[in-house]
Amino acid sequence: MNNHPKYVLSHQAFDPTWQNTTVITGPDDAAVADQVRALKDRVDGDIAMSGSATTVRWLIAQGLLDELALLVHPIAVGSGQRLFEGTGTVPLRLLSSDTLPTGVLHLRYAVDYAG
Repeated sequence: MNNHPKYVLSHQAFDPTWQNTTVITGPDDAAVADQVRALKDRVDGDIAMSGSATTVRWLIAQGLLDELALLVHPIAVGSGQRLFEGTGTVPLRLLSSDTLPTGVLHLRYAVDYAG
């Protein structure tokens, strides 16, 4: 993993200590979104991320998330952070679904901003 390029979105600039890591920051959301768009334009292939519901919501709000992969675990909880809270309506188109041996669903969606 150390040899792969990594990008961190941050409200504050800092010197990353992890090898091949670039911090993306700016004075406002628009400046950061412009940098992410430029990154998407110059990277050949996919840019993946893991975790961070906050970042997923921000990417959706900026129109920057192309695909969403969700792991749905077979457990019901009474509270917790909601992935799409505050994003408004986000139309998704199912690309694939797989059931893992544990019963976890792996769902892949395309984000349809045109709705």
